[in-house]
Amino acid sequence: MGRHLIVCRVCRQQLSPPVRLLPEVPERTLAADHRTTVPPTVQPGEYAVDPYPLGATDGRVDEGNPGCLVLHPDDARELTVHPDPERSVGCCGEDGLAGPNPCCPRCSAAVATLVNDCWTVHEVRFEPAAVIVGPVEDLTRPGSRTWLS
Repeated sequence: MGRHLIVCRVCRQQLSPPVRLLPEVPERTLAADHRTTVPPTVQPGEYAVDPYPLGATDGRVDEGNPGCLVLHPDDARELTVHPDPERSVGCCGEDGLAGPNPCCPRCSAAVATLVNDCWTVHEVRFEPAAVIVGPVEDLTRPGSRTWLS
């Protein structure tokens, strides 16, 4: 299976390195307490489509949209902090409960939710309505409808 890129729907800025689609979201590891560090949901270079809202499968929360693209936090390093400080909420990191918190570095559109608090899973969840995902070849071919700008 080929690699995909995730780009901003508004300005076509590339938001991820090439990533490989997994057949499903791997089983998540949850922290037993705030002193436990959990591994990210997916490995670098991979992504999965979560058919459920954030936390819907673990019973802790049920926030956000279904269909988010789940990536390793290191695969979204270029994103910028949301200008609204109310979106950056958490104890030891971002809990993701206040909605999309990082933005596109070019146009500042809210594109994803970073979740990496001490009691949460560790992942970046790209909002399906805010991004375009497609094969690297299609998104980098000049003249393509979704070509990177």
